[in-house]
Amino acid sequence: MLIDITFTNVFSYDTATTFSMQAGKITKQHRNHVTKICGIPILRGAIVYGPNAAGKSNFLKAVRLLIEMLQNDSCRMAQGKQFKLSRERKKNISWSLNFAYDDDVFRYEVETDGVTVLKEHLLRYTAKDQELMFLRKKLEVTFGDAYKNDPWYGARTFRPECFLICKLYQDGIFDRSDSIQGARSFVCAIRGLRSIKVLSTKSSPVAQGIGSLLQVKDFKMFLTRILHVADLGIEEVVWRKCIGREAMEIIDFAMGSSDEGQEGVRFVKYRGSLWGVGKNGDRQIVYELRFVHKGVPMRMAEESEGTIRLFELSVFLYSFKVQQRTWFVDEIDCHMHSFLTYHVLKKIMEMPNVRSQIIVTAHDTTLMDHEIWRTDEVWFAEKRMDGSSDIYSLYQYTPRFDKKLEKGYRQGLYGAIPHIGGEMLNG
Repeated sequence: MLIDITFTNVFSYDTATTFSMQAGKITKQHRNHVTKICGIPILRGAIVYGPNAAGKSNFLKAVRLLIEMLQNDSCRMAQGKQFKLSRERKKNISWSLNFAYDDDVFRYEVETDGVTVLKEHLLRYTAKDQELMFLRKKLEVTFGDAYKNDPWYGARTFRPECFLICKLYQDGIFDRSDSIQGARSFVCAIRGLRSIKVLSTKSSPVAQGIGSLLQVKDFKMFLTRILHVADLGIEEVVWRKCIGREAMEIIDFAMGSSDEGQEGVRFVKYRGSLWGVGKNGDRQIVYELRFVHKGVPMRMAEESEGTIRLFELSVFLYSFKVQQRTWFVDEIDCHMHSFLTYHVLKKIMEMPNVRSQIIVTAHDTTLMDHEIWRTDEVWFAEKRMDGSSDIYSLYQYTPRFDKKLEKGYRQGLYGAIPHIGGEMLNG
């Protein structure tokens, strides 16, 4: 779970900017939204508002850039991502985040100029103190006392643009954790970082992942409930056998585009639909996912963008239920009716015994409601006079919990309202 993240000189953010999921001192709002780990009260969700071009999407892009660099083990992805409107063109981009995984709390820091990893620092917080796991400056590494006596750590070599934490993962610390001193702490830290996911409006689940999930009974029940609640006229989703020339076309496409899943089935997206290619003996069989309306199976490509968006979101929402994840979702209200988005968010935030988070951006002000959020879970992005972005919490305004948040926002009480022709656009 994310506790807080600070980033500097990236996209539209110039100076150090902090977004925090640490709960404020609120006793009358949604106590079930708070999970305590090592005594730290961590929030389950948050929503970010602001006018167009204020920095909402750039906030998520700043998080996503860090995660993608770690996934690809290269800081070169940061080239050209610095804030460009400052007279003082700074080269270095930095991130610092505190996060929890299982019952451990970590701090990870990284600084790069887009060519070299200049600094990389990992700490683990204990009940009484903090423990250095490693401190790296360029290619020079110092491991903490609990790790430096194991020669396995010191034997790691890596390139200047690569990350030490990625090297430990690539060199098999997960598989060899029983034989490497202190490896469990590194495994937890790596899993915590890899559990952070960022979805843009164009993000879509991998076909193999969707297809595999659709074989899971619990997920199919979860999906069916969502579709029924959404009142889309969909009775169920089914697989329908495909034959003839179209089937041969799908087989050729699948053979060159994906690997077999655990059940020996390849799932692919093709021409707006989801297909599965399996085997019956030596014979290949093709199935297409269909949405059933009043007994008639309709193709995925025939559904509205809102239906497809909800279907794809259901995959991420299900993982929220069953895994430790921190999901950042840009424009959660994209293509979906406000009533439906409201219901989905409310149900997510009401899920019991979940150690996952959802952090979303939105334009729909009807979602700014105490029925869904605590005051410390509402954030705003706003453009400064110098063209840089700022992000700040509603919590600093201490609005009464019985007041309409949407009305106060429309009146301009919290800022982050569009200005048209120099005038504030509000209710």
